[in-house]
Amino acid sequence: MVPFVVAKKLDQGVNDPIVARLTLQNFEILQKCAIPKTTAESIQSLYLSELTPKLLRCSQIAETLRTETEKLAASYKPPGRGATSVTLPQVMQLEEECRNYLYEAKNFLRDLLKVFNLLFGTSFEEGGEWTLAKKPRPSVIGYAEANFQKQPDHIRYLQQVRRNLRQDAQRRRASRRA
Repeated sequence: MVPFVVAKKLDQGVNDPIVARLTLQNFEILQKCAIPKTTAESIQSLYLSELTPKLLRCSQIAETLRTETEKLAASYKPPGRGATSVTLPQVMQLEEECRNYLYEAKNFLRDLLKVFNLLFGTSFEEGGEWTLAKKPRPSVIGYAEANFQKQPDHIRYLQQVRRNLRQDAQRRRASRRA
């Protein structure tokens, strides 16, 4: 008899909001969707093995930087009168962690396209295609606006985040040049 193997996929449990939203809630929604079972399973696999870990890493980086910044701000003591030097607090590895954050966020957006492609039969490939068209096809937002116009609730979120996605893409490109 082959032993039953249980592999732990995530460090966080279902009480973590990211895990709950990207796994449990999406899996429940997928059960109610009129899509082939193999497509639903592929989407579940993407969420569990690719999307959730990347977003958790972004959250971990942001929390670490926030905690370190607050700790340093609380421990800062202004120089005394007549002081000739000042030691300013700084978050160690800040630039590297910001680069890591942007890299994980870019990969999350790119991998999220795989879900979109499975659901809508599209072939988007790069994270920047959420907002930037890659000829001959439109951007993801352009595709959604053209195809979901009869259901404006489907595109409202995409329209609201268009500016943020562009800014994130610009930051990522700028960090690569630095």
